[in-house]
Amino acid sequence: MGRRCLFSKIFVLFLILFCLLSCAKEEHLKQSPNLTKAEEAHLLNLRSLLATSKEFYTELSIRDKEIRICHSGVTLKSYPYKKAEIETRHFFFLPIDENFKWTNKIFANGKLFPERIINRIRIIPGDETTRPTPDQPGIVPPTMEEIIGVPPQYELLFKEGFSIKFNLVGKIPGKVIEKSKEHSFFNDLLTGSGFKKGPKLRVKVEMDANTGAQFFRSAPENTKLLILP
Repeated sequence: MGRRCLFSKIFVLFLILFCLLSCAKEEHLKQSPNLTKAEEAHLLNLRSLLATSKEFYTELSIRDKEIRICHSGVTLKSYPYKKAEIETRHFFFLPIDENFKWTNKIFANGKLFPERIINRIRIIPGDETTRPTPDQPGIVPPTMEEIIGVPPQYELLFKEGFSIKFNLVGKIPGKVIEKSKEHSFFNDLLTGSGFKKGPKLRVKVEMDANTGAQFFRSAPENTKLLILP
């Protein structure tokens, strides 16, 4: 009985040690040092490609601490964040993807997780209850806050092994959906230690709930992303 108890204690201690050493490592996201002329030229070329694509795209500016929705080289809307950390996968102190390049690079096909769901209303032609009358107005079109629920945590995922994880602080305006089980501590542990498939590198962003909800409801479908140093 004593040996079983000792074995259980050793196993629990080993499990705790494994969790501590294998969790993804986080560090504050800092502005990159001054770019070389070649790097500046490459970044200018990437921005030109996005500007001439005739598509909506997204930029993450480390210097300005904001995420932007852009089109044709013009910022349509900016979403400032409070703080950001860079998260890399480790296994017993050893980095798994230390050579992963993420700056001066365009990531493509960004998808929201959980998926954005629009709950539309139905207006039936000929139905008198949907027609405006002198005494009673017709159906008032719902707002984005009413038809699109927002979770307290969500991610913008890219196939290249990169993601941005949003943590919303405060009360979310409008409709709210539950936090995904994929964003649990245990799931993050398995992903961060390489036991479960996940992003090689993740930027964790803390945002005001109102700002984060606006981005979730407005983010372009299959967006491209450029990270500005």
